[in-house]
Amino acid sequence: MIDTLKLERLRQAIGDFAVNKGKILLVLSFLLFIVAAYYVVDFVTEDSLAVKYKKTTALVEEVQETKNVLTIVTSQGFFVVDPGLRSDKFKNIADFFRKVKEDGSPVRIDYKDVGNDKVIENVFYRAESTKFGKIGSLK
Repeated sequence: MIDTLKLERLRQAIGDFAVNKGKILLVLSFLLFIVAAYYVVDFVTEDSLAVKYKKTTALVEEVQETKNVLTIVTSQGFFVVDPGLRSDKFKNIADFFRKVKEDGSPVRIDYKDVGNDKVIENVFYRAESTKFGKIGSLK
């Protein structure tokens, strides 16, 4: 009778452990699914969420300003400055590139491609000249 009671308790303990183990495994698998989903979403949207800069060093050939659109023509192609910039920053960028053009020194430009254009945007523009220093919205 004692052996039967011990066996019954042992079966009950094993059953309780199995039920609890199943719940723990369910919670762990759910957490693993969430982590995997995060990495999949991060991998799929990597290009659209991350700002990828391209860098070039070029000589400024021309600075064109028409109706709030500033175009910088360089030896590496042309760059469009985002027209949504505040006017004081817009003016600073135009003055900087005009000085660099007069000096004839090469300038390093960090930009990003937007469609077919090379765009220097409000938060993403940085340029550097050996004579005139750096200009950018990220200082």
